[in-house]
Amino acid sequence: MSGIEQLRQRVIAQVEETVELDNGYRFVFPSDPGIKSDLVEFMEYEAKCCTFLDFVLEEEPPRLVCTVTVNQYDVTTAKEIISTLFSD
Repeated sequence: MSGIEQLRQRVIAQVEETVELDNGYRFVFPSDPGIKSDLVEFMEYEAKCCTFLDFVLEEEPPRLVCTVTVNQYDVTTAKEIISTLFSD
């Protein structure tokens, strides 16, 4: 398993809640420095290859909220990609 795949697996294992939006998803995580570090690294990696997505990480104690939205592209296809990124 590649390093990015291991990182992705660590991130998705921590998802506590998924909320579907009209143009993306919100993923809720527990607020933890290790999870935050993994999320930031994962978001930076994915933002480089998926330039049609916007990644925003917000701290809403006691949670971290990662919002991934489509900034251009077909919304339906992009949402399928987002869903795949954050699933087993």
